[in-house]
Amino acid sequence: MSIYVETTVTGPGPGEVDRILQEIARKTLIELFGRYQASFNPAAWNWPRETRRRVGVVGSPRNILDTGSLRQSGTYSFIGPYTLEARWSAGYATAVHEGARLRNGTILPARPWTDAVSGAVQAPGIPVYPLGQKLQQRIQVAVARG
Repeated sequence: MSIYVETTVTGPGPGEVDRILQEIARKTLIELFGRYQASFNPAAWNWPRETRRRVGVVGSPRNILDTGSLRQSGTYSFIGPYTLEARWSAGYATAVHEGARLRNGTILPARPWTDAVSGAVQAPGIPVYPLGQKLQQRIQVAVARG
């Protein structure tokens, strides 16, 4: 004696599932970029000295917003259905993010805003964006909707 069971799952087809997942990823990654941009505002970064800015003299901790040019240089593009490439094209973007030593010997500490948003570094006032959790929640909602 043998038992034979045939089960059919109904719902969106493979193409529809892929479209839904891409839409969820796109929405979530755009939201992540928004968090990167928002991370310029909080006074989250320790700084070894006072600096004269257009708005006056600032000390520590401080934000990384001065003229706004660095944040305004931020753009993103999708280089695949699930891959967002974020860029900041201001000439000093790398020096701000990674830190630098100027020709006169002055050291600029790193202020890695993208790492703060991802949770790789602690920066008070910059909330961590739980990318995996957001994706999981949105996929669960889409599955529940059917």
